[in-house]
Amino acid sequence: MESYINKILFGNEITISFYIDHEQPAAVANAIHKKLPDVEMNGYNWDAVLVCYLEENQPDLLTDFDSDPEAEMYTAMYSDTPENRERADALCALLEELCEDEEILCSFVQEYADEIAWD
Repeated sequence: MESYINKILFGNEITISFYIDHEQPAAVANAIHKKLPDVEMNGYNWDAVLVCYLEENQPDLLTDFDSDPEAEMYTAMYSDTPENRERADALCALLEELCEDEEILCSFVQEYADEIAWD
């Protein structure tokens, strides 16, 4: 897993930290900003984009899902169950895929810009 995604099991919770100021997510954010100049990809907008993306493409990953967006970081949480461990792994893989192939997310954002609950 890339250094901008960190999954931790602590107590009864699985926490995924997504460091949006890292070079790779920042490059995706810049590409989105070029297509939508009014959009700044802070943690709140990453949350809005991710939730919309999951609703459209992988709604199961929203089961028992919670998030805590911040200006420079995005955190997703699941309670610790075998099913949620699989969901957390899938979410980490998805975040990595969306950052490594920026066209996936850029195309999605352009298509769904009016449906995303921007900050």
